[in-house]
Amino acid sequence: MTRALTQGRTGIIAVISGPVNEPYYGTMIYLLENHLAQQNYHSMLLRTLGEVKELVNATGNLAVDGAIAVDMLNLANAFRSHPTIPCVSISTFKQHFVDSIFVDLSASVEEAIRLMLAEDRRRIAYLVTAESMALETEVRAGTYLEAMREAGRTPEIINVATDDLDVLEQNFVIYVEENGCPDARLCQNDETAMCAFEVLRELGYQVPADVLLVGCDGQRHLNISRRHSAPLSNR
Repeated sequence: MTRALTQGRTGIIAVISGPVNEPYYGTMIYLLENHLAQQNYHSMLLRTLGEVKELVNATGNLAVDGAIAVDMLNLANAFRSHPTIPCVSISTFKQHFVDSIFVDLSASVEEAIRLMLAEDRRRIAYLVTAESMALETEVRAGTYLEAMREAGRTPEIINVATDDLDVLEQNFVIYVEENGCPDARLCQNDETAMCAFEVLRELGYQVPADVLLVGCDGQRHLNISRRHSAPLSNR
């Protein structure tokens, strides 16, 4: 990947990422920085549209040889206006406007849905943190929606509309109180699954007896000290 990105002009690769305090992004940045260092490149971490625009609009000598965008598709899009800086996207969305590494989680989601159907769960919901994460073009959402269609089931998307874990729990409580509790739930990632578990426990539901709960993204080093007793399936 590094050879595809760079032409050896500055020895610097821009890494565009989400919040570093989230385990997924923190791990990705750590791994990318180590890989770049092994190839004798330095990394420059960018997190805002302003930083990216400043980089791609710079005149004169280029500040970086290339860029790697981890999920930040709106920021990766800015590089379309500066084709001399190659950009690679790492994402669960398939991209055509930049070179991309597609993170395919479809097999794990299919297995989770299969297990839920085998347990005869009637309401199999999918918990997401943003509307974009429920789009069929996103691999987890697309696989969930297709699996539900094949099973003749009605999809149920629960969009808590936040990455803030405390607000997520509050919004999930409101959803359950207003709509009742699905008896199976696939979660966008492990953090949302942990929050869902905490809410279910506080509301008196048992996992997995009352609700099957699956977290999807496989964060081995997720800090779960607050929710350490969660009996989750990590796919």
